[in-house]
Amino acid sequence: MSYAGNRGKGLELIVEQACAYYIRHHIAVIQKVPTPIGRSLRRVRGLRANEFVAFYEKDSTVDFVGIMHDGIGIAFDAKESSDEKRFDLRIIVGRQTRKWQRNWYPSQHQMDFLEAWAAAGGKAFYLVGKSGAGNPLVFLWPYESFYQVLQEAEAGGHKSVTWERMGQIALPVPWVPGPGCDFLAPLARGGENNGYGAGVGTVRCQ
Repeated sequence: MSYAGNRGKGLELIVEQACAYYIRHHIAVIQKVPTPIGRSLRRVRGLRANEFVAFYEKDSTVDFVGIMHDGIGIAFDAKESSDEKRFDLRIIVGRQTRKWQRNWYPSQHQMDFLEAWAAAGGKAFYLVGKSGAGNPLVFLWPYESFYQVLQEAEAGGHKSVTWERMGQIALPVPWVPGPGCDFLAPLARGGENNGYGAGVGTVRCQ
């Protein structure tokens, strides 16, 4: 599959296509984690007798988990923004109507999971994309770096990250023939400065 075929598609779908490529070529096994959804049979005003209300049975953790060919586990979530100038941290931590408060985030369970994953020796990160015409600009943002920026925001700093700064604190993801959005490539090169890349390598199949 050519990377050109990904144009105009959402980041999650692009990542799923890359995951399928990784599996076919024995590079990694990464799967999307389904969120269990239940349904309520209770009567709700405004619904007909044969309708029901769907709800999440439990909090989700991250979008994707898997293992690379060298045995290192990875866990990550994919987040996308259409803002041309910056990435709003609330896309990850959730939106609030009041001021930012420590340890009060709708996605706290997700951050707890990524923190625990990294502490156990795995690679935990966010895939952050800027959507727009053509292939989106995508970065691999290690959880440790994200959490540092979040602490700065809690201390009164900026609640968003410019795309220019994102290029300094995260790893750019290349677009190549085959997987398209090759988000495992940053783990194989250029990640030593923030603890990523050491001992990790993707195997390219000709």
